[in-house]
Amino acid sequence: MPTCRNCGYELVLLPRQKYKCSLCSDIYLKRYVENQEFRVWNQKQRELDIQNLNAFIKLACAASASFD
Repeated sequence: MPTCRNCGYELVLLPRQKYKCSLCSDIYLKRYVENQEFRVWNQKQRELDIQNLNAFIKLACAASASFD
């Protein structure tokens, strides 16, 4: 769920395709909020992919060392 940049409260989707914070009454465009949420999610996925790749490389190196 998207959160407000100012206060961290959850945003509510209005019928006019905008998000509104119920606590501080700021209004955000839907496109901006969804793009920001995607960027955060994408960055987390990249970090997770790098961790998985590093773990795979370590496992592959350990497996090849045991064959020598």
